[in-house]
Amino acid sequence: LIIDDSPTALGLMRSFLEENGYKVFTALNGQDGVAKAQEIKPDLVVADVVLPDMDGFEVCRKIKAGVFASKVLLLATSTDASVISQISKCGADHFIAKTTDLSDLSKAVMQLLE
Repeated sequence: LIIDDSPTALGLMRSFLEENGYKVFTALNGQDGVAKAQEIKPDLVVADVVLPDMDGFEVCRKIKAGVFASKVLLLATSTDASVISQISKCGADHFIAKTTDLSDLSKAVMQLLE
């Protein structure tokens, strides 16, 4: 499950992961993402930290509290100390910088789903 409010980024990640054999679901905001996670119980949730209705940290906390997914990967445009601290506090399994280079995403997804 990919949660990102940018339709362009969402489409790129979805296409890339589907081309690599993954079944992908998407949501454009945190609330819809959490509801979809509860419904489909995905193996992995990839969520942008910056979302319009609730940030990715809150999405992560809700998903981890509900045990909807075994793993959560957060995408962060900033990797300063405060962001890193929030990522570890919310229980995310991993994070990567959000870029147009999808090779880091591919590596992280493969590692988390092993």
